[in-house]
Amino acid sequence: MAQLLGHNSSKTTEIYTHVSTKSPFMICSKKTIPSQLHTINLCIFVAYINELAATVKDQTMKRHLSIFTFLVLTFIFGLTSCTSIFTGLYGMKKTKTVDEKTITRYSQKYNIPTADSYELDTAYFSYLFSLDTVKYKSQIKNHYQPLQALYYDNLGYLKSFQVNCYAGGFPNLKWDRNEIMTSFPPRQQAPIDSIVSLETQMKYVKPLSQTSKLSVDNYDYIVIVYWNRFMGRQSKRLIHFVQENSKLEKEIKVKIIYANTDNIFAGQ
Repeated sequence: MAQLLGHNSSKTTEIYTHVSTKSPFMICSKKTIPSQLHTINLCIFVAYINELAATVKDQTMKRHLSIFTFLVLTFIFGLTSCTSIFTGLYGMKKTKTVDEKTITRYSQKYNIPTADSYELDTAYFSYLFSLDTVKYKSQIKNHYQPLQALYYDNLGYLKSFQVNCYAGGFPNLKWDRNEIMTSFPPRQQAPIDSIVSLETQMKYVKPLSQTSKLSVDNYDYIVIVYWNRFMGRQSKRLIHFVQENSKLEKEIKVKIIYANTDNIFAGQ
């Protein structure tokens, strides 16, 4: 599975990518890219290549390898036109700061209940990078992504973790790849870790003016969805999959809260 770590330094982003050695498409690179949007594009693109590689038959491997090596290198070395086309195909927009009115408008568009709408505090990334960035490199990378669904049990432990980098798919991310969303909580997609507990998450999700007061102790599962306007329909689709998945659980109490991440990425 693709690995990517983006870390902001002087308005640039260092990208590390790696595709599993089990894949015939080997991509290992390090490049400084002056845009957070490049980080997200590269993450999704490499995940898609890794997914597609698994379907390549031996007799066509060389041809596919040549084509995708060219595409990946074109992408990595930052041709603006390539990035713009890729962004458009996924329905993505440029990052920009948003106010509460804008968050509310997109919340309604994406079927997010007003009472469950939050915003991710911009200090969250500072917390992530206060951790040991060598020891927790891949974990920080996963928690740094713009689209996530984190499933916490009533003890505050992360039990299921869905991240855009692991979804694959084109022209839409495949949140239900391998039918992982057909059970609650979903089966494993991104690796489970313990660097961000539910208690920590709740410190960085800020309620909006119409958000209802939440007592996490009243629920068996708390699901936190990271979404934003700049990921366009990919945000809307993630929200839909999470909402449909929660309907599978009839026995226990599940609460979904939605944390908008536009402003934290606009500042990168």
